Amino acid sequence: MKLPAPSEQLETFEIEFDHGYPLIRGGTEHPIIGPYVIADYLARGLVRESEVVARAAIKRMDDFRFYYSINGRPAPSRNHDPHYSGLTQARYLDAFSMLAEATGKKVWKDAARRTFETLTIDVDQGGVLLDGEIILETPMPNASDIVLNGWLTAAVHVCEYARHEPAAVELAEKTCAALERLLPFFDVPEVANSRYASCGPGSFRLVFSDRCHLAGAWIERAKHPRFAASRIEPGSDIGGKWRDGIAWSSLTVAELNLVLDSLARAETLELSIWADRPASVALQYEHADYHPGCAAPPHGRFLEVGSDIFKRGENRISLPIPREIARELAYPTNFLKDGKRNAYHWIHVERLKQLHALTGSDVFADFAATWEEYTRAWPSMEVYADYCLEPAEGILFGDCPKHWETACA
Repeated sequence: MKLPAPSEQLETFEIEFDHGYPLIRGGTEHPIIGPYVIADYLARGLVRESEVVARAAIKRMDDFRFYYSINGRPAPSRNHDPHYSGLTQARYLDAFSMLAEATGKKVWKDAARRTFETLTIDVDQGGVLLDGEIILETPMPNASDIVLNGWLTAAVHVCEYARHEPAAVELAEKTCAALERLLPFFDVPEVANSRYASCGPGSFRLVFSDRCHLAGAWIERAKHPRFAASRIEPGSDIGGKWRDGIAWSSLTVAELNLVLDSLARAETLELSIWADRPASVALQYEHADYHPGCAAPPHGRFLEVGSDIFKRGENRISLPIPREIARELAYPTNFLKDGKRNAYHWIHVERLKQLHALTGSDVFADFAATWEEYTRAWPSMEVYADYCLEPAEGILFGDCPKHWETACA
């Protein structure tokens, strides 16, 4: 069957089809595009066509998990290792549920059930559920990164599914309770914004007062056993912004990339140092004010945030990382979408409204109102003077994982 072109709302993806599955921008297979096209076709009454796309998506899945890994190439996501996404799975849950309702076919009801089950697998077993309650958009190898728009979207679809599937009620209730508890961490009133995620990468330096050998480094995280310690070897490849690593080191300076978790109780940099004589080490981090045109802090100035002294010989040094730095690196939503627009803050508002309608939660209603009120303050704020402040049409199509967008120079 020759499939019709998707509607104008999806034109930005430049979709072409490969054996029924929609590829984007020159042939890239992005797992989340399937549900977009299925929903688009169903809204236009193209039921048979939507089934073709759904079957093509299932053929690309592994036990109803659509993995972000393309023929050994890095996945289009913050995590370049093979994984599946809680956001994408929730989108397929919604798509298969809509197909089941539109056709009455058991095959789509079963597909929805199997897809829902992928959302209940713990991160320790390669899944997307953290602590039995938080649905991760993108499980990360070294931190429990919570992408808010992905979690909110997944919560909406799980709550919708739970209205007619008792097996989903427990997860719906648990994930909504966790959202209510953690939403305050994503509030950034000082710039009238909300955070995109709970984690963020930053540039750090170790400056030694005398020549020494950095034999090893670890980042200790007091939050979750899976992320308790991440070893960093001298000279190791950072592998992108979303991995802890040492960019370069000499006998007097080392530059590190660290991914900090704003929800962790504490994070400490542990160092193993060999020195010929007593000396000291200072920990610095690169600070910069919020920039709406960046997805992470831009280049700024290095500030000292800790120091310690060490003796001749072998040393083990602990340098606590102040919590306010992790909060700074968990960056507010940016204005990088079409026409210098902010997509994700608006998605947060709309998803919270939907969750309030589904659950009656006053917490969701209050945050939706507060964050929508922030957008009314944007026109009078100098930091947003050069940006388009209105939401894009069809903004909820924008809540999919993207390539890491590099910080500004």
